[in-house]
Amino acid sequence: MDYFEHKLLSSWRIRILLIALFLVPVLHQQFSAKLSGDVVWSQTSLNLMMGFDYSSYSSLYYLMVPAVAGLIGNQIVFGSRSNLSPILERVRLGGRRYIMGSALVGALIGGLLVTGPVLVDWLIAFWRYPVIHIDPFVYQPILSSSAALFPLFLNHPVVYLLLYLLLLFLFSGLVTAFSVIMAWRTGSQLRGIGTAFIISLVWWVLTTVVGHSGWSPAIWLIPNQGYDPSFVLTVSFELAAGYAGISWWLRRLMHDDYLPTKS
Repeated sequence: MDYFEHKLLSSWRIRILLIALFLVPVLHQQFSAKLSGDVVWSQTSLNLMMGFDYSSYSSLYYLMVPAVAGLIGNQIVFGSRSNLSPILERVRLGGRRYIMGSALVGALIGGLLVTGPVLVDWLIAFWRYPVIHIDPFVYQPILSSSAALFPLFLNHPVVYLLLYLLLLFLFSGLVTAFSVIMAWRTGSQLRGIGTAFIISLVWWVLTTVVGHSGWSPAIWLIPNQGYDPSFVLTVSFELAAGYAGISWWLRRLMHDDYLPTKS
């Protein structure tokens, strides 16, 4: 296990993997997404964007967000021990304050890195087909009228896109902060990377089994979903509960005698 963590999960391998996870979704989406020639007049750049094309690859990206965030959190904790970045140097105040600063920095970095590929993909899609206005009379449904935020999508599509970027940023930042704390607290790269992903995967399976898959971030993060009637309440509750839980955990650690010993 130590060999696996120290060799296969070495810092440079994690960085290469993160770069690949940034580039592959954008390249795959923009090379595979095409407008249908016979209905171009009723389409917009939204039809080319990740999260709107109903492809299994787009769904997979959002399902894997916790795993990617876990990799980022792992890199912040274990990668920084041998090669400290300036931003982490500033928050390395020793012991308890260090984990607080690392979690906050992790939330910011994780949010930016996970939303980055989606933002780049959307900008390329708009560059390829610079039409964003949705004409309700010739609208080709890429979002059902039963979706909770359909009026916002129809009347203010840019605001709708920004809202989903914000949701992705907040969720990925939350998971990265959790992964930072888990990796720091346990001294295990595997737990730091995998715990949040396993929890998210189990939650997705359970919500699907009971017929409420829209309760899972793997679904409500996707822009062309949001059919669950309690969408707004569900998203607000899960994000608020997650950040409240992280805050509580950090407060407990600030008063804990435990300090990381594994280097």
